[in-house]
Amino acid sequence: MRTCMQETYGCFVMGASDLLILVLLVEYPQGLGLLWRSFWLPLQWRIMMLWLLPFLKWVLQGQI
Repeated sequence: MRTCMQETYGCFVMGASDLLILVLLVEYPQGLGLLWRSFWLPLQWRIMMLWLLPFLKWVLQGQI
C-alpha cells in the first residue's frame, strides 16, 4: 500500500474537511444540529470518495 504522502493534494483536502467540521462544531453547535441530518451524510460520502479515488487510481494502474 502507498502512503498518504504520495497523494498530498488528497490528504490536504481531507485535512481541510476535518478542520472545517471541527470549526463548525466549536463555533456553531446549535446551527450544526439543524444541518446535521441533511449535510452530514453527503459530507461523509464526499470524504470517503476523496480517500477512495487515489486508491482506485493505484489499482487501475496496477501499482498495488
